[in-house]
Amino acid sequence: MARSGEGVKVITKPQRSLRLADALRDHSLEGIAILVSEPSRLIKLTNILIVVVLLLAFIWAFFAQADVVVTAQGVLVPEADIRRVYAPIDGELVDVYVSPGVPVQEGDIIARINARSAIDSASKALESKLRLDQAELEYERLPAKLALQQRKAEAMKAKLDFLQKETDKKLEEGLFKLAGAQRAKLDEARTALEQARRTEAAAEEEKTQYERLASMEGGGGVSQTQVQQKVNAYLDAQAKTGAAQARLSSLEYELNRAISEADSNVANASQELAEQRVQYETLLRDMEQEQAKVEFQLRSARIAADAAERVSFKNFDENNFLKIHAPISGVVTEVPLTQRGDKVQSSKPLVNIAPADTQRILQVQIPESERGFLQVGQSVKIKFNAFPYQTYGSVEGRLDYISPAVKQGGEGAPPTYEGKIQLERESIETANGEVLLRYGMGAAAEIVVRKRRVIDLALEPFRSIR
Repeated sequence: MARSGEGVKVITKPQRSLRLADALRDHSLEGIAILVSEPSRLIKLTNILIVVVLLLAFIWAFFAQADVVVTAQGVLVPEADIRRVYAPIDGELVDVYVSPGVPVQEGDIIARINARSAIDSASKALESKLRLDQAELEYERLPAKLALQQRKAEAMKAKLDFLQKETDKKLEEGLFKLAGAQRAKLDEARTALEQARRTEAAAEEEKTQYERLASMEGGGGVSQTQVQQKVNAYLDAQAKTGAAQARLSSLEYELNRAISEADSNVANASQELAEQRVQYETLLRDMEQEQAKVEFQLRSARIAADAAERVSFKNFDENNFLKIHAPISGVVTEVPLTQRGDKVQSSKPLVNIAPADTQRILQVQIPESERGFLQVGQSVKIKFNAFPYQTYGSVEGRLDYISPAVKQGGEGAPPTYEGKIQLERESIETANGEVLLRYGMGAAAEIVVRKRRVIDLALEPFRSIR
């Protein structure tokens, strides 16, 4: 008998035999035969078949490849920017005539609001329109006015050029020509003065000799009459010298006076030329200022008119409610206010409209972990939430844009890239015909990025655990 430790019960061979005998006692001979017989051939074949199938599946998984699909959730939006329609003034909503998905035409009434201050705004709009009309009239007259001033400026420029030539001519004649004419007279007077001085000197020398001879004993052989003649000749020469000197001084005075007069004439001409140039430049400056002034008044009037035109008397109905018109044709995508009495603010959109000629695109959020496998131009299969894929199928598309920068998710959401997908068709075929896809519909975009072995896909969860 085997030894047993404390708390452990050991069953001996005789005890096992007794229990087996007790078990067999409850069965018939046929049951005992089945229990002790070997497995049948069918069971063996089944087991072999299972092993073969598993082996073939393993071999297939090792060599076979499957598509790796990146799935991105998105929403249907217009390709062009949505036109947000604002009320021109604060008020209360009376009626709204559109809802999301409803097509509208430019000029359609989409809402009415009760705005108590709209009448005053309409009056100001009328005044702004009158100011704009006046500014436009002034602007239309501006070319003719500028043309007249231009002709005046051209005439003034011609006069300015003439005065410039006259001034240059006076300057040349007054100084150079005058100096040339007087120079000959001055040279002649200087020559005459020099000759008179030499004659005076010779006469003085003869007078002195005759006076010296007359003072000698015996009269020096000269008479007093001869001495007196020499004295008279000297006095005459002296008088001629004085006359020549006076003539030279007179000529110099006349020349200085003529030069002064010429300088005065040139100065006056220069002054007139300067004044004419100032007038010409002032006219040109006035022309520029006039044009800038008229253009500024027109721009200001247009800005004021555009701002005031948002509210005009033609926008009121018989109940003095302000009508809001659709600025473009398209499809309504959002209507934030729908209840009568809702507060309407001019800073918040009343209705959003997608342009009629824009295409529908799917704007998706691509997980950052999948960005490396995507590229523009890849084919996309789009499954819309409103149309079960098993019944209505999918819509083909093409990845058209991926944002260059990642967008951080809020409240623990993973970072994503924004993508845009072009749709091959904008409707889903149903039992009731083609149904146009609506803006705001959610969808899942599936993009096949690469192929991987099936066994790698099967083992991927175990690798992530590691």
